[in-house]
Amino acid sequence: MHSVKIPDNTQMVNGSIDNEDIENRTKRENDSSTPHPPDPEIGSLGENIVEAYLKWKYKNSKIANETKKNIGYDFDVIKEHGIYECIEVKSTKNLYTKIQIYITTKELKTALKQGDSYYLYIVAFVDRQATVLYSIQNPAKLLNLTEYVNNLKKIDFNASSYIYPLQHLINANSSTIKKYEDKKFKEYIKIENALS
Repeated sequence: MHSVKIPDNTQMVNGSIDNEDIENRTKRENDSSTPHPPDPEIGSLGENIVEAYLKWKYKNSKIANETKKNIGYDFDVIKEHGIYECIEVKSTKNLYTKIQIYITTKELKTALKQGDSYYLYIVAFVDRQATVLYSIQNPAKLLNLTEYVNNLKKIDFNASSYIYPLQHLINANSSTIKKYEDKKFKEYIKIENALS
């Protein structure tokens, strides 16, 4: 059996290996047009804000935090009459031109399976303050994510060695996503800021 050694500083982006040196990474971090690696701190902050928001928005619903379970989404919401939603949270610091997020293979597959019950919440931050929340129902359909999953189907997982992407970079223009802005989130932020 053969195995493939991947260098420690390697990151999978759109199915290709991104193995850049520190000088190139520094240039990229200062350029908003190039992909940035996920920021775990902003990601956790986004999840915490969304959890508090969901509890505020759906006072009579059951909200379950699933972030530690690796099931393809972050929150279960069971509303009145048994209506069910699963919510994946992504956070970004770039909200003016192009929104770039990473989505895992597991999240992609779950989004396709859940269809209209699956929501992608994108929290946009400015100076560590959540300013906008985009709520996208059935993102696999609306953002045309099926191409990513179809590419995974071409991989022979029985081969002696293979590399497949763990994360997929999704690019969307701010103008395209703007129509999914959650207006209640702005109300929630105003109330939270007034209480602070």
